[in-house]
Amino acid sequence: MSEIPQIGMIQDHFLLGDKESNVNKIDHWISHYKNRYPHLSIVMAPELSLNGYSLIHNYRNEAETAEGPGFEAIAAIAAKHNLYIIYGFAEKENSSMEHIFNSVNLISPSGKRVDTYRKIQLTKEEKRLFNSGSTLSVVETEVGIIGIMICWDLAFPEISLELAKNHASLFLAPSAWEMPYNHSFHQFAAARSLDHTVFTAASNHIGENTPLHFFGESAIYRPDGSLHSQGPEDYPAFVQAEIDYEYLNYCESHFYSMNVERLTFLKTSR
Repeated sequence: MSEIPQIGMIQDHFLLGDKESNVNKIDHWISHYKNRYPHLSIVMAPELSLNGYSLIHNYRNEAETAEGPGFEAIAAIAAKHNLYIIYGFAEKENSSMEHIFNSVNLISPSGKRVDTYRKIQLTKEEKRLFNSGSTLSVVETEVGIIGIMICWDLAFPEISLELAKNHASLFLAPSAWEMPYNHSFHQFAAARSLDHTVFTAASNHIGENTPLHFFGESAIYRPDGSLHSQGPEDYPAFVQAEIDYEYLNYCESHFYSMNVERLTFLKTSR
């Protein structure tokens, strides 16, 4: 990479059931900030940002396949601005609607679908709405090797360990994290960075979708677990930071060598 890649996170209130408005919101934020940050390489919207997030919403009525109309609209935005976009959506496996997943799509700067990840660790309430995924997502891109999680996945170090074992250096976690659990959101994200000496970015909603009120504070953590950049509480924002892999390499060679040593231990202890 000739330039240090930059990540941007969209923190906003995404409306329930209004896909057109939510797609326009993603396009608006990127159009406004792409010129300000010329090395912006990837933009992340929150969990279920295409649909809006609620625990009492019927997603079966609007779920779509991984390359459905929502994908086509956001793929066009990615191609227009020549960057990666990751966004959340309710996914149906096929036309039967038998299985509905809480998923994210990663789209390339050419508008191609790079991967679709289905949330593995659903909350108790989400299990009434969605089926659990079963496949991890680690993809090699021009931005780095990306490991994808969704929200509550962050609370499970077993998932991040598997991503790290597959050489992920940037964890992306579109989220829908509600009040009053601000502290846990940050603790989990920081811990995953510190555990594996990686960058972790977690985007969040704001506003209220009954019965939840989201607090924002989208955050990016450095490989040493320190806070790199954070959005305000419960207010729209575009949260940006550089993903400097030279700093990651520095951390690994100066004290923060746990990930390398852990992976070596796992290989030799079999």
